[in-house]
Amino acid sequence: MIDAEIPPGDVLLVDRSLNAKHDDIMVASMDGEFTVKTLVARPRIALVDCNNINRSPKS
Repeated sequence: MIDAEIPPGDVLLVDRSLNAKHDDIMVASMDGEFTVKTLVARPRIALVDCNNINRSPKS
């Protein structure tokens, strides 16, 4: 999330009562670990983008 101005080591506060929408930064659980991604929900398929120019997006 370097390009989203969230450097490594930052502490994030998460409100689980909110629903994520397109372009929101979210915390997801993938393979038992937490990851921070930007939700890309348009046009139909929801994907997550890593916001780091040095890494490729994963869904």
